[in-house]
Amino acid sequence: MVRIVLVLLVVGAVGAAALANRDRLPERDMATTAPAAITPDSGVRGLFVEPDDGREPVLAELQAAETSIDLLIYLLTDNEIFDALAKAESRGVEVRVILEQHPFGGAGNPEEAATRLQEAGADVKWATTVVSFSHVKTMVIDRSVALIMTLNLTRSSFEGNREFGVVTTAPADVAEAQAVFDAD
Repeated sequence: MVRIVLVLLVVGAVGAAALANRDRLPERDMATTAPAAITPDSGVRGLFVEPDDGREPVLAELQAAETSIDLLIYLLTDNEIFDALAKAESRGVEVRVILEQHPFGGAGNPEEAATRLQEAGADVKWATTVVSFSHVKTMVIDRSVALIMTLNLTRSSFEGNREFGVVTTAPADVAEAQAVFDAD
C-alpha cells in the first residue's frame, strides 16, 4: 500500500510538472516528463519506467537520430531494437555499439548480437577488459541526447522487469555518457 501511494505521489508530481512546463519542453515526445525537482532548463527531458512504458521511449529516440547513435550496452537481444538500429544505419546514421562479450552467467548471445549489428552496417566493439564487466547501459543520440538506463535492451526488460531510464539533454550528462563510451 505504501508503495502504491509513493508511486501515485511521483506520478502526480510528474504530471503537475508536465502541465506547468509543457510549453517550455523541447519538441521530442516522451512517455513521461521529468519530476518537478528537475526543471526543463536543466536539460532533463524525461523519465521512463518499465515495464509500463515499453519500448516506445527507446524506439522514439532511435527513430529521431539524425547523425549518430553510440550505444554502450550489457545485453542486447530485443528484435525491435535490432530493427530500429538497422533502420537508423540504413538512413545514414552512424551506429556504434559496445557490447559486453562475456556477460555473467552467459546470458544472451553477444556473438549473435554483434553479427546482426555488423550485418546491418553498425560498428561493433567488445567492452573494455579493464573492468570485470561493462554493466553500463547508455545511448547517446546525435551527441546531444543521452539515455541513461538500468535496463538491458532485452524483451524481459521491456515486458517484465522493473527498470528505469532517463532521457536527458543536459550538456554535462550527455558529455559524461559520451566520454565513457569514447573511453571504452
